[in-house]
Amino acid sequence: MHEQIVRKLPDKDVTTGDSVYQTTDHVVEPSLLPQPSQLLPSFPVSDWSDAFSQYLIKRVRRNPRDLRAHVQRTLLYLSQRDSEAIYAALIDLFLILGNRGHEIRNNLLRQARSLLPEERYRFLKARMKTGLDTKERLPPNTFSSLSRGLSGTTNIVSRKGSDPNSSPVNPLDQAMERYRQNDWLTAMIILENALNDDPGDETVCRELLSLYKKHQARDAFYKTFTGIFGRRLALPELWRDTERFFLESVQ
Repeated sequence: MHEQIVRKLPDKDVTTGDSVYQTTDHVVEPSLLPQPSQLLPSFPVSDWSDAFSQYLIKRVRRNPRDLRAHVQRTLLYLSQRDSEAIYAALIDLFLILGNRGHEIRNNLLRQARSLLPEERYRFLKARMKTGLDTKERLPPNTFSSLSRGLSGTTNIVSRKGSDPNSSPVNPLDQAMERYRQNDWLTAMIILENALNDDPGDETVCRELLSLYKKHQARDAFYKTFTGIFGRRLALPELWRDTERFFLESVQ
């Protein structure tokens, strides 16, 4: 299968002494390649490595819970010694794992220490226990694929008068509080934003779909369902059941 997708380069094009930083006109489509057994596959030319990098970014955006893709991205950038890309990949990993996966996060951060500016290393090290929140402000020039935080400061966004050292509000708790105040529309928007951050969150999906059905929010349901098409949604059968509910309600 591999030979059908990527034509092998003749010996005159690539030799054993060639650098991985060579380029070639041959095109590789990483999504069609067999799953490599090793976490970090090797490529004979840099163009293919760059294509693999873009492929991994797309995988992370489609399914933020794809831990293998997160680790592969970080290892790839470590091998390239690309400080900016390493930091962005680690930010995404910290965001999706939260306070879980301590050993993975600690191991990768340790490997990256010599390649990261001291401020960025300290920023991540300080959040080794807690992980990151998607709305947390990040240091300047942070190019994360998943964060919705503003770049420019390491301070956590907080309400006026609140404790700046407190943890960011959990979006599900925030939505439920709004709902208890009879503000179901704001609760729905909060859950939709949380789902956009992590479409694999079963609890958020269940609560959001319940709100759609209870308040007959047909248009909002279809806007979310079509807008998130192609990403790895939690509870796919429940989404289909909700779609059938709205289809049957107009008959």
